[in-house]
Amino acid sequence: MSSSVPLSRRNFLGAAAALAVVGSGAAAALRPEVAHALDVRPGGFATWHEFALPSAAGMPGAILCDALDRVWYTDDANKQLIMFPAESPGAYATVDLGPGGPSIGTLLAAPDGAVWFNDFAMPQMGRFDPISRTVSLFPTGGSGTAFSPVVGPDGAIWFGDPANEGIASLAPDGTITRVRDPHGSLVVHVVAAGDGRLWYSRDGLPVLVRYDPVADVFDELFLSGGDTYGLTVDAAGEVWVGTHGLVSHVAAGDVVTEYPIPSTIPFWPGYPTSLAAGHHARLYFTDEQLGLGRIALDGAVIFQRPPFAGAAPRELAVTSVGTLWYTDPARGTIGCL
Repeated sequence: MSSSVPLSRRNFLGAAAALAVVGSGAAAALRPEVAHALDVRPGGFATWHEFALPSAAGMPGAILCDALDRVWYTDDANKQLIMFPAESPGAYATVDLGPGGPSIGTLLAAPDGAVWFNDFAMPQMGRFDPISRTVSLFPTGGSGTAFSPVVGPDGAIWFGDPANEGIASLAPDGTITRVRDPHGSLVVHVVAAGDGRLWYSRDGLPVLVRYDPVADVFDELFLSGGDTYGLTVDAAGEVWVGTHGLVSHVAAGDVVTEYPIPSTIPFWPGYPTSLAAGHHARLYFTDEQLGLGRIALDGAVIFQRPPFAGAAPRELAVTSVGTLWYTDPARGTIGCL
């Protein structure tokens, strides 16, 4: 069962209206040169932009770009969900989740236009409806929290269920179905690949597990490296994995291509997190010490930082035209290039 609660909101617009109205409160740019409308350019790292959050002392967290190229992100400090069209960052719409609202971990765009999320503070999943402007909360049961929500091949919302040593699905009627990993491992990272299966990693191990929810069959793929720090799927439906000092690409037929991280920091091999497939690069990812990384179209692994003091991109999302957006909790901003 779900519970639906209206949200207090400040100028939250319906999906169509939000694309047209610019006067709902401009997001203040931190630097004068980025106060103009966003100049979307398709070239890699040539142009950087940075924007302040609508509320003072904001703390940006999760971020996503949906099928309509709207950017959604959370302000964890102010318990807000914020959306704007990628080409018009000033036309943002802000939803107040309330002091006791969910603590959003990951945002997921569903095919019906809704935005799903896991609550890292409570055992529940949430769904935001942009039309009714309400959040529906779905208890997942037990004391554990959900991780990495994805839309599965059956249309259900699947997620990592580490407290129960496996994965689980949330059906449209709110029914929770749990699937235990054959080895009873903790599962945090989950993706839905193009082969109709769910792929997940076992916490602490360089192992990918593929689960077919129709046949109820598991199989494994062993990788180089150590613990898994991130998973994503590219436009071809193929899986990318970040492990200890390494990013791996798993193509059809289990052909694995490895991209070692060229770390220049002693005793720091690289920890690729927040993987996001791109258009002008094969993959983007973040590393706590090395900065924002990309695997270029020619396979080169390159690191660079935004040209803002103390910048530290955390979570990444890419639009359909290849613009990369990121959250920067250290500066309390979001940025793009």
